[in-house]
Amino acid sequence: MNKLVSIVMIVYNAQEYLAEAIQSILGQTFTDYEFIIIDDCSIDNSLQIAQEFQQKDSRIKIHHHEQNMGIAGARNTGLKLAQGKYIAWMDADDISMPDRIEKELTFLENNPKVGVVSSFVNLIDRQGNNIGNVKMPQTQILISWALCFFDPIINPAVMINRDLYARVGEYRNLAENKGDYFPEDYDLWVRMINATQFSNISEPLVKLRKHEQNITKTRIQSTIKNSIRICSWYLQSLKTPTISPSDAELLWNPATSSTLLPTFKVMNQIFRFFIAQDGITAQEKESIQVDYIYRLRIFVSQVNFSLSKIIAYSLMRSYQVMFLMKKFING
Repeated sequence: MNKLVSIVMIVYNAQEYLAEAIQSILGQTFTDYEFIIIDDCSIDNSLQIAQEFQQKDSRIKIHHHEQNMGIAGARNTGLKLAQGKYIAWMDADDISMPDRIEKELTFLENNPKVGVVSSFVNLIDRQGNNIGNVKMPQTQILISWALCFFDPIINPAVMINRDLYARVGEYRNLAENKGDYFPEDYDLWVRMINATQFSNISEPLVKLRKHEQNITKTRIQSTIKNSIRICSWYLQSLKTPTISPSDAELLWNPATSSTLLPTFKVMNQIFRFFIAQDGITAQEKESIQVDYIYRLRIFVSQVNFSLSKIIAYSLMRSYQVMFLMKKFING
């Protein structure tokens, strides 16, 4: 009989943190799941550690790659093996809170229009000490807005309706060079955002470990380059003639322009597009306005040329003052 939930963990040379990550899954308050561990041809003791846990818990299924397939290939192996209605992803160096699976499953079952749910996370260091927390936008419109600038879904905290993969496809690795990193999860969200609703639960359900081996940290340049590619596809999917796929470069790397005016123009077009969406609430509109001003300030701070910087800052401050005055007058 198929389980309602399949938990899939991708493992590659993770012996330092693997036991703690596995134990956090085995200690979940929701217990009726299958736990699939994909060992992507590790050359350390990761496979042996997983096998020791498997001997004690029949819910664990291990698949070992004879050659390294990379993160996208390993995720797709997990998809092929998973039998659950929902798939929860887990990284081999992170820690799931004991009630993570129960809360995400309950949320999806109670909100059938939502196909992808993640959560806030706590950040921990190598030793497991808390070093901060990350909050993400919670509603569909705010997540859609955020996709223009960053990946607002934290993959190690995600649970997804498995049927969505049949509709939009598996994980892809479209890196131009073997050594590059392609953000396969950001690419998937861009393809899924028009196929279902997204949500982030407003409490930390995962402890996300930050260390020097994180992929996005070790391959930061290729991450940005490929994120710009993905963002360009997303802008194209918005289907508005005022926003071009080429505008993604300005959003992710505004310093490449000789003036901030093109970036400001694109930002304004995107801002007006989203606040005009049907069904947007006053609170969502205000959140986008605040984030819009925040991003303008970031863009200005990244520019070195003085005259354009002064003009841009003046424009940004004028808009901010008008926004605050309007908010004050309207109570």
